[in-house]
Amino acid sequence: MPPIRPFDRFDFSRADLPEAFNIEADLMTTMQCTHRDHIITADVVEHPGIPTPWAGGCHITTPDGRTTRRLPLPLDQAFLAELDSAQRASIAHGKWLVDQCLDQGVALFDQPAAKA
Repeated sequence: MPPIRPFDRFDFSRADLPEAFNIEADLMTTMQCTHRDHIITADVVEHPGIPTPWAGGCHITTPDGRTTRRLPLPLDQAFLAELDSAQRASIAHGKWLVDQCLDQGVALFDQPAAKA
């Protein structure tokens, strides 16, 4: 397999894609990857009966073992027609959130409510 350059366009139908991105996939349950020492697990929920039944989201486990609540995709991109696409979008969103946390200081975890 040729090396992947950062600005290449990817064909998401390729069978070798999970290995190229260090992704473990179980088609009917979850997809998981490690990004910057954080474990990102896709958490996709099915909503049968609508044209785009797959709601994307993820959990992020930090190097110290803490795991976030389910972090959904942004509302305008949350529902997808195919499970595989929803899982891949969820993983990509998780990677973006980890980058935001490490590079910009954006918190991954909810802050406790202020006491009155």
